[in-house]
Amino acid sequence: MDTKCCVCLNCVDTLQKIASWDSLITKLQDLVPEEEWCDDYNICHLCTTELERAYEFRQLCIRYTLERKSALLPKPVEIFSCYHCSSTFTDKQILAEHIYTHQEDRKPPEVPKSLYTKKCKLKAPNKKTRSFSCEVCDVVMPQAKQIVEHCFSEHSIAKKVVKPYKCDKCVMRFTSSANLIQHKKYHDGSRSHICSICGKSYITKSDLTVHEYTHFNRRNYKCDVCVKAFNTNKNLRSHMLVVHTDPGLWKYGCDVCSRRFPLKSGYEQHMKRHTGDKQFVCHICEKSFVSRSELQKHMRYHSQVKPFRCDHCDKSYKDKRLLDIHLAKSHGIGNAKVPVRERKYACDACPSSFSEKQKLERHAQTHAGVKPFVCLQCDKKYSDKYYFKQHMKSVHNLSEEGHGFGKDLDSYESEVMS
Repeated sequence: MDTKCCVCLNCVDTLQKIASWDSLITKLQDLVPEEEWCDDYNICHLCTTELERAYEFRQLCIRYTLERKSALLPKPVEIFSCYHCSSTFTDKQILAEHIYTHQEDRKPPEVPKSLYTKKCKLKAPNKKTRSFSCEVCDVVMPQAKQIVEHCFSEHSIAKKVVKPYKCDKCVMRFTSSANLIQHKKYHDGSRSHICSICGKSYITKSDLTVHEYTHFNRRNYKCDVCVKAFNTNKNLRSHMLVVHTDPGLWKYGCDVCSRRFPLKSGYEQHMKRHTGDKQFVCHICEKSFVSRSELQKHMRYHSQVKPFRCDHCDKSYKDKRLLDIHLAKSHGIGNAKVPVRERKYACDACPSSFSEKQKLERHAQTHAGVKPFVCLQCDKKYSDKYYFKQHMKSVHNLSEEGHGFGKDLDSYESEVMS
């Protein structure tokens, strides 16, 4: 058994596995993603204390950065949807006029001022005055049930889908006060519900319960169409929408590029690409991304670890998708779709064409006689980075894994170019 700490490499008696219950391996992966952390690594008490301190500081920075950016974001536009068709509007009055087009031989009703006004004037002693607004017109009433009756009688909206409870911090509306209370917890951001198995924290008890099902991995929810099974009913519903539902019936549609999405989360993440809202930033190169998963995928390219190896040749990759493409393209194994890149950048001096503008610019250097890649060992010069790397590997035994000169080829290249 290894008795050394994986961080300081000291041999001490008080060691614990980094894959223990307090999720040390997760924190190490978040702080130092360019290194590979194995479950059987040990860590000492002093390094654990430093890790906890660094992780807490990182979380603090992330929290205040999000708060600062959210304060600078423009106020979201409230969207009003018609219950009779898929039309959406940004103005309640226009929506109200549109709804009456679905009701033949009806005129817009005249609302008696004695029943309600736009501002509720009913005040109960020692009670906070409440008001509920109609999501179609500008009517305000003191009771939620009055709004439900109003929407049913005047706008022909089914009572069970009326949402009189509106969040005072965003544009979301709900059918019950219980759902509104649960929603407000996400604005507070207090993660008081902690998983006893892995230590992850959640805002609501229901979110924690759903998460704990993943540890049991019972997969009791089976799909009736295919052989897949899931740990939660929510995951099964998402699977049915994404895999077994016609994309033309997907609920969420982008007004910018007309793409449709089965889930609200996918739609919201897509809209961030149009607005440029990229809150996940790489601490190495400062490149920003829309989602955490994209950032984690990007971090692999800063690492030299290639865990996905081909069993049929000596190739290895940082991403499983690239391995699947290699297997399909080189060995005819699997059904991965091999991408075909369009060569839309043509050279003016010769018949060559390229799929990327940067490759065309590098190619143009060969016609101009520019050779920026110079070998420090034999003074050979190359205009293309690919041929420069091939020369370093075959002639000087310098590979990207760091053989030969004790550093990777990209580091050597930066020294050459400086």
